[in-house]
Amino acid sequence: MNDTCARCLRKGYGQTMYVIKLGEWRCRRHLPDFLKLDLEGYELYALQGAEQLLTRCKPVVCIEQKRFRDTEGRVLVREQEAGLYLERLGMRQVAKRGNDCIYVWET
Repeated sequence: MNDTCARCLRKGYGQTMYVIKLGEWRCRRHLPDFLKLDLEGYELYALQGAEQLLTRCKPVVCIEQKRFRDTEGRVLVREQEAGLYLERLGMRQVAKRGNDCIYVWET
């Protein structure tokens, strides 16, 4: 991935890691066809920020869906929030393994 697509976060140990906000993805040479999100309850927010990318590139999406609670037991994220959002965009769930759910675009 070149520097026009992402910023170099760290070089070292023979590895280079690039980071980009999904909502800022502009590089046409490296369009995603698969996204895996496991953000400990923040999946919905990441998906909302990436809505234009999702609807333009139409990747397969794998998200973790489970209920997250704060230290006092209050529900912070309902279990199906991110999945319901993807369904409103026109995707459907095709597989589930544990807490991971895979969504594809309706044709």
